[in-house]
Amino acid sequence: MSAREPATGRQRGRIAMVSHCHYLADPRVRRQAEALAAHGYAVEVICQRQPGEPAVEQRHGVTVRRVGGAKYRGPSLGRYVLTYGRFFLQALATVTREHCQQSYAAVQVYSMPEALLLTALWPRLAGVPLIYDAGDLTSDLYTAKFGARGGPLAAALLRAQERWCLRLADLVVTVHEEYRQRLLARGVPAERLLVVMNLPDERLFYPRPRPATHAVASVAPPGTFTLVFHGTLVARYGVDLAVEAVARLRERLPGLQLRIYGDGDLRPRLVQLIAALGLENQVFLSPGYVPLEEIPALLAAADAAVVPTRVDAFTETILPNKLLEYLALGLPTVVTRTRTVVAHVPETAVEYCAPDDVEALARAIERLYTDPARRAALAAGARAFSATHRWADAAAAYCAAVDTLVARRRSGARLSHLRAATVRR
Repeated sequence: MSAREPATGRQRGRIAMVSHCHYLADPRVRRQAEALAAHGYAVEVICQRQPGEPAVEQRHGVTVRRVGGAKYRGPSLGRYVLTYGRFFLQALATVTREHCQQSYAAVQVYSMPEALLLTALWPRLAGVPLIYDAGDLTSDLYTAKFGARGGPLAAALLRAQERWCLRLADLVVTVHEEYRQRLLARGVPAERLLVVMNLPDERLFYPRPRPATHAVASVAPPGTFTLVFHGTLVARYGVDLAVEAVARLRERLPGLQLRIYGDGDLRPRLVQLIAALGLENQVFLSPGYVPLEEIPALLAAADAAVVPTRVDAFTETILPNKLLEYLALGLPTVVTRTRTVVAHVPETAVEYCAPDDVEALARAIERLYTDPARRAALAAGARAFSATHRWADAAAAYCAAVDTLVARRRSGARLSHLRAATVRR
């Protein structure tokens, strides 16, 4: 049975997934949870709770249990420790209680930090296999966000907890080959590594006609050239650079607009920047988080997308989820030239520009604005890329790896013999 087909007959078992995320806004957790549910598992996601959200609900066959408080994204290291600590304790209590009531077949924990694996300590002591999803590496992101704050001791502690917890996991899932190589270097055996690219769900993200203006809320009026950016609003993703580029172009590119959908700690800076540059009529900023189900139609209403990531040691290694979603929609996209993006996405699919350079970003936007043929060629390249990088294929291999873990545990075989697998499509 494929990962897309509904479960029939006896369920395969009960799986917990623990992530300090907002479930409705985290496409990776949702994709994997829904894939396992469609494959026949009873899936429970333990995640953080936003104001106004129910403590427990069912979504697309997945039980969502929310604990802790809203996720913190600001600059305070102390606030991060407190919010993660509160979530850790409540997730630990929830996983332990639920496992005692009905045993889990496996538990998957998402970065960050790796220490969240310890929320599954009780099931692990009972022999339940643990899966760790290393979408980000904690020590790398800590350095990018806080620099040398905390000194050598903090860095050493992070590396120690990373090594210890990675050894605890029976399977480590990551997002691309460079991360796989880094994990190998940090002591994770090749047979316990699985690469599952951060590919968008084809049920939501697929080429679609541009909707009529009246059909989608907040879509720009006719006669405009609309750029779009969506996702978490933080400095490293560079959306403020896109705002500055629009300011430079507004005199010579009439009708140019930028529409930003998302939330994050960069919001106050964006509000101030838009006002200071007098861009209230050129830049739209959504009032907050936009549900994932609404995002594809909003993006499809744009002429082009922009991924202006700032470059540092961390962002050089990421393959942005938003970029892969734009490609799946067939949107011409301007993207910062970073090592990992260049390694995965050909020049035929995106318009590359130099990083951390507002003028270079503005020139790339202008090229797309003035050249419809270039936009059409990039749209075709984006569709070709997405046709060979499909979530359905990745989901099937991911579910098969989970099946192997569960079957080995039930048969008493050693989990360390899990066959190595790398999902590239």
